[in-house]
Amino acid sequence: MFVQAKKHLEDIGEDSKSLVVYGQEYQDKTWKLAKINLLLQGFNAQDIHLGNKSADTFRNDLHKGEKFDYVLANPPFNQKEWGQEELLEDERWQWGIPPKGNANYGWLSHILYKLNPKGKAGVVLANGSLSGAKKPEVEFRKNVLKENKLEMVISLPDKLFYTTGIPVSIWIFNNDKQREDILFIDASNIEGKMQSKKLRILEEEDIQKINNELQKFREGKEIEEIGFSKSVKLEEIEESDYSLVPGRYVGFVKEEIDEEKLKEEIKESSEELKKLFKEFNSLVPDVEKAIEKAMKYTNKEK
Repeated sequence: MFVQAKKHLEDIGEDSKSLVVYGQEYQDKTWKLAKINLLLQGFNAQDIHLGNKSADTFRNDLHKGEKFDYVLANPPFNQKEWGQEELLEDERWQWGIPPKGNANYGWLSHILYKLNPKGKAGVVLANGSLSGAKKPEVEFRKNVLKENKLEMVISLPDKLFYTTGIPVSIWIFNNDKQREDILFIDASNIEGKMQSKKLRILEEEDIQKINNELQKFREGKEIEEIGFSKSVKLEEIEESDYSLVPGRYVGFVKEEIDEEKLKEEIKESSEELKKLFKEFNSLVPDVEKAIEKAMKYTNKEK
């Protein structure tokens, strides 16, 4: 994500050397590889802040006190053991204490806490996080929405990761949000390009279509494309128990039914069924004979 952020700045003609990155990694080997990779990708050593060691983000925040302009994160999905019982008084839980058995809302709380007053964040999580029914999950969504920190939710198709085929969603937070409604995009039906049977790649036009909706939203426009996107007021989300599943709000496209084509398909199916029944009936005597023969053979064996 750091490398892509640098590439994005270069693509839009901005100074990529102004990018200073902070991160933290639990696995020691991955932490070392990350530092090497950033250096190989043209980052200056003084602009890389990954801490002086690998460490657990929840129990040992290596960047305590730091606030950031942007956070990009793809935290572990549905992490069960994360130390909640040791961190009940942690100052990061400003929107409620995250539930014990799942770290999704712990990650969201940590990331939100790390944003400066104009900060923005994009977080990838499993879809279940959008509608978790546990009281702390509902309270978190309720409090974040009332503080007007959530700008956009995008549901994506499956097979976007090497390690899991489940569909995911992106939460976009914005501490400098200029309007009070939320933009929902249901991109779960985007086909993209199948690089293999297990891996889907989103095409540039797919990404641009999503980005265009966000830009229009930030320009103050009302958004509604049935089956794809909609800007939704807080009252409507409250009525849905603070569910953030885009499909609940964007609706669906009604397909026009071609009655003549439907009749033709029914006729073809009926004729095929009649043919299969006839073949089945013709086989019944042979099946009965085979059963009788098998029974006689069994009796002889006895």
